[in-house]
Parts: sequence; C-alpha cells; structure tokens
Amino acid sequence: MRAWRGLAGGLLTVVLAGCGIVPHPEQQARRDATDRVRAKAMRFGTSLWAGLRETDAAGAQRVIQQHQELLGPFDAAAGPWENGVLGASAAADGTVRLDLAFRDKADAGGGWSAAQAVVMLCVRLTGTPGPGGEVRLVNLPCPASVVDPGLVDEVVTLAREGPPPAPEPPRKPCHSGGSNDCAGG
Repeated sequence: MRAWRGLAGGLLTVVLAGCGIVPHPEQQARRDATDRVRAKAMRFGTSLWAGLRETDAAGAQRVIQQHQELLGPFDAAAGPWENGVLGASAAADGTVRLDLAFRDKADAGGGWSAAQAVVMLCVRLTGTPGPGGEVRLVNLPCPASVVDPGLVDEVVTLAREGPPPAPEPPRKPCHSGGSNDCAGG
C-alpha cells in the first residue's frame, strides 16, 4: 500500500510540475539554495554595517579583521556549504572592501523526484565607517579558481544590489535616576 501511495504522490508531483503548478524539484532546490546564499550575504552586510558605524577610519581595519575571522578564507575544495573571504582591504580614509563567496546546497522533492542543487554567489561589500557610514553589496564575478564545476550547479547573483537591511540602532544606556528615562518605568 505504501508503494502505491509513493508512486501516486510521485506521479502527482510530475503531473503538477509539468503543468507549471508546482516547481520541478530541481528548480525548487536551486531556488532554495539561491535564497539562502542571498540571505547570508545580506546578513553579513548588515553585520559589517553595524560594526563600521560604531568606529572611525582608524578602527575600520579592526572591523575587517573581525569579519574575516567570522568566515575565514574561502576553501574551494571544502564541501557544498562553504562561505569565505576572497579578498579584503581598508583604505587610509577607512573605506573597506570585502570580496566574499557563499556556497549552499538544497534538496527538494522526494522519492523518484528528489533533486539537489549547489549554487554559489560572489559579492563585493564596500563600506565607510562612522554613524553616517554606509555599506553596499554588488555582484562580483566568481573567480574560476573557486568555482568547482563538479560541485557547483549554478553561479547566481544578488536579487538586487545596494545596501543590506540596516542594522538595529545602537541602544542607549539606561540611567535610572528617578527621572523615568528607562523603558517600562
């Protein structure tokens, strides 16, 4: 009985995918992996922005070092979930540049219609320090030396270039001295 249910479910998926109602498992796997690498790049951009706005030109190099330590150098021979730094620099005025690669794998479907996909995204983050500083993400062509054609199914790009989601504003310290300046009393 289970075999019939599996066969019927697989057949229904194929029929619906053929009609365009349900994405084919390979398309779904690529879409899922693409969404994840894009989200990772945006989160990293937001984190860099938060670090840069709390420092000045002199502290920008420290922020870059901290963010390089979060990912480490990109290892093309590592598995499908590798993320890493391709290059980084900080100018004398505090402007920073990080070239990053994100790779992810996703599975979709099941049974006879199972599929998986590995995608890769390369981005350049540039940013300026200080409270008014900004961070931007732009697509970067992935160097051939880091794209393993036996592993990576597709090199993808950002859905949109520009600033990542803004970091939360820094919290001001609460000084409860009876003047009711703290949240909640």
